[in-house]
Amino acid sequence: MLRVIHKIIKKRHFILAFKLIFIFASFALILWKADVSKIFGYIKNINPLYLVAAYLIMTLAQITSAYRMRFYFAGDGLLLNSKFSIGLYFTAMLFNTVLPGGIGGDGYKIYTIGKLGQFSHLRAFKLALSERASGLFALLLLTSIFYIFTNFPEIIPHQNLIISALTILLIPSYFISTALLLKEKPLTAIMSQLYSFPVQLLNVAIAFTLLIPLGINNYGIDITMGYMVLFMLSSVASIAPISIGGAGLRELTFFYGAKLTGLDAELGVTLAILFFIINILCSLNGLLFWHRLEKLYKAE
Repeated sequence: MLRVIHKIIKKRHFILAFKLIFIFASFALILWKADVSKIFGYIKNINPLYLVAAYLIMTLAQITSAYRMRFYFAGDGLLLNSKFSIGLYFTAMLFNTVLPGGIGGDGYKIYTIGKLGQFSHLRAFKLALSERASGLFALLLLTSIFYIFTNFPEIIPHQNLIISALTILLIPSYFISTALLLKEKPLTAIMSQLYSFPVQLLNVAIAFTLLIPLGINNYGIDITMGYMVLFMLSSVASIAPISIGGAGLRELTFFYGAKLTGLDAELGVTLAILFFIINILCSLNGLLFWHRLEKLYKAE
């Protein structure tokens, strides 16, 4: 038994070490290739009020996500009160960004709800996947809609046609995959978007708020939408479990994406860095709930 536990701990340490190396290598590459003085110049001139506004919007986005989680569990027979749902979501966020140990945010949610609610871990895992799928669908669909207003150069042949075809296929693919793989009812998939779309739009609002002091108002709608598309693509990239809180992945996506599309790479990297900082600060709200979750769960 001790040998098994030792192997698990070693594996977790290896995964954490890999993520830290990846983040370090990503930032080292960007610092080597990017104009660092330009990035620091952008950051230096930011009005702190915009950072506060971005933080408040991110907090609202996380609360909305907590209500989406509550919606899914209610559909499976477990009624979670609002305070517990919000507290659990912020605590899970804390585990994802500030406490990157062997258990991630989703794993912490599954464990906590299973323990306090006597709820099947397998069912909780399925609902966590449903949440992820719902959020990813809204993110990809909004990315496609925003892409219409960009003026990106043609990177690959028939680029616009391919993106249009993928967008058309996205809707039936989402409903078919959630029905077959997650046994989710179509009505549940539809209703979940009442939470997922606002969450993604709030994230876009965060990006736009951070870009205002960086001079986005001086650009046309096509350039603004270009940065929004790159931001959403960086959010998709950050899902990959090779980083901590998307650090490194967002910056790399912005840097090379901006290079390919003719946008300001340093501006994109600055946005990614600021978003990560706001994400860390917002996750610290989890400290307010971490040791009170059991009490909040039992509260009416």
